[in-house]
Order: sequence, then structure tokens, then C-alpha cells
Amino acid sequence: MIAAVFTGKERDGETGLDYFESRYFSSAQGRFTSPDAMIMKKEWLADPQRWNHYAYVRDNPLRYVDPNGEDLVIYMYEGKDLTEEQRKYLRANIKQIQAAISDKFKKAGVNKVEFRDVRQLTDKQVAAIRANSPAGVATLNFVNQSFAGTSLGGAKGATDAPISVVSLKNAFEGSLINPAATDDATKTFRLGEVAGHELGHAVGFESNAFINYVTAGTAEFFRSNLMDEHQGVPTRPKYFDTGSDRNKRVIEEVNRVGDNTPRKQ
Repeated sequence: MIAAVFTGKERDGETGLDYFESRYFSSAQGRFTSPDAMIMKKEWLADPQRWNHYAYVRDNPLRYVDPNGEDLVIYMYEGKDLTEEQRKYLRANIKQIQAAISDKFKKAGVNKVEFRDVRQLTDKQVAAIRANSPAGVATLNFVNQSFAGTSLGGAKGATDAPISVVSLKNAFEGSLINPAATDDATKTFRLGEVAGHELGHAVGFESNAFINYVTAGTAEFFRSNLMDEHQGVPTRPKYFDTGSDRNKRVIEEVNRVGDNTPRKQ
């Protein structure tokens, strides 16, 4: 009964089952009537509750729930090491950056993306997100250049899920090939690309770690997949590989579970 009462899902009067878009839930049994199609991800191995593909929200409906039906919820951080100039730029251009990120996920098939201020969460909620990596929830941490300890969230690395970290300093400075970003449009484009890539890690998209540097400049495969690694400073828009079986399963799961933010304790 908990799933129907707290989520507001539609109940089928004839079968007594609750309709959760892709599956039916039996409140009498306290489980779904068919298994989750999402195959085990490596980060779930330490979490036995993830092994049961018939369970509702990790068998913990008092902690996790989908009250509003959002699909991917991204909590935004401003790193403590941001300069005042970076902070001013970020606040003036955050809507454009968010729009670029949303566009990439929507093109991949994620139905809805919502951005929220991380200050809405308690420390315990943030800790729960970091410890459990709930599907449908990610965090995005904008920093100057520090990935360890000095930023809000204390991220350990640029791709540590579920904390996605984007360095403004790295994105703005450019490289030997690409000059530093001096205008807001270039800065916003670069941050949208990098943030999309890091959030792709957080939700579990397949990452291509190897790039053939001889063909990377010409092969369409390397130009188009946002999850290619070692890309350096972005120079053209890229999108998620929606042909990947793993990515399809991730998208299906995100659309199914919705907002999985831990409850306040």
C-alpha cells in the first residue's frame, strides 16, 4: 500500500495492481510483478538491495519516493574555491548552461530534467546520495580547479559518481590548440559540454576510455559521442550514444524511477 499512497500512482481496479509506467506493483506482495530490465552496474555490487530486481526503491519506501514525477533531478553546487569573477559569471549564465545540459539528456531520451539548489538538502541527504547513488538523482559541482576537499561536496575526483565536478579554470583556459575562452558564449558552450559528460558518468552512461588520436579528428564516432574520454577543450557539440545497450537501459531506468531523492531524516 505504501507505493500507491506515497507516489500517487494509478491503481488498476480489476487487478488491484499499481501502474508504474513500465511495470505493475503489487502492494499485497510489496514487490513489482516483473523484474527491472536494468542490468547490474558495478557500483551496485556493494549494495545488496540493488540485487533484487523486483523490489521498490531498494526496499526502502520510507526513505525514497517519487512524489513529483521528475525524471532526472540534478542538484547544483557552487564550489567554495570559485573566484568572485567565476561566481558572478556562473550566476549570470547558469540558465544557458542548464539548457545545454537538458538538451543533451532529452536528445538521449530522458523525458525531463530538473535543476535544484543543493542547499535544499540536509547533510544527511547529501551523504545518502553519495553513498547510495540513487537512480534519477545526480549532483553537479562547479569549482575553480580543486577536486579534493576544498569544494562544497568534497568530491574526490572529476568523475566520482554521483558527484560530477566541472573546473571553470580548466574550461576557460583552453589549450595549445584552442585559445582561452574570453566571451560568455564560448565559456557557456564549454561548460555545457563538460558538465554533460560528467553527469553522464553520474547516471551510468557507457564511457569510451580509449581514443585513437590519429583518427579522432576525422572519425564521426569520436566526434559525436559525448562520453569519449581525453577530449580536452570542447570545440563542437556532442551527444550521448543512444545506440549503446547500456545507455538505453540507463535511460529506461531514469525515466521509470523518477525523483529518487532521499527523504529528510
